[in-house]
Amino acid sequence: MYQRDLFWRLLVVVMVMVVGAGLGSGYGALHDQLSYALSPDYFTRFKFIQFELPWAYQSPRLGAAWVGVLASWWLGALTGMVFGCMAILYTSLSRMLLRICGAMLLVLICMGLFLLLGLAHGYWRVDADTVHSYQAWLWSGVSDPVAFVRVGILHIYSYLGALTGLAAGVAYIGHGYRGDRA
Repeated sequence: MYQRDLFWRLLVVVMVMVVGAGLGSGYGALHDQLSYALSPDYFTRFKFIQFELPWAYQSPRLGAAWVGVLASWWLGALTGMVFGCMAILYTSLSRMLLRICGAMLLVLICMGLFLLLGLAHGYWRVDADTVHSYQAWLWSGVSDPVAFVRVGILHIYSYLGALTGLAAGVAYIGHGYRGDRA
């Protein structure tokens, strides 16, 4: 690989990290808008405290979006770095970019599917009769414990979706690389 070609490939890796951080931030902000709509307590009694955001009580929707950004930008950047470093070995820059875009799309699809699974699981398993099983999850002062636990489940599924998407993207890039050398 020529030095000039290596420069462009490394620049692509950095740019994919930046784009990944942006996608992660955007997804996190939107995700937490949904989460806030389902359980404002999850933020006012937990996340705003966890992220030390006293200003968020005056603008809770903005605070929820900011929590989403803070909780997910790094995972998007990490995903971009992994995909970029893996794809750096492709024979052409255009093929490298194409496989990275496909891998990022897989991550978004997996995260969306797991979000739906998390919602379904939360609504299927948690109600007034079963919420006592999740007593350890509840924070003091929560006015709607059922909604609070459902959103907690949703967040767990969302991280599982991101990890599943990362694994799917790695497999996608790796499989394409095998074909690139054939």
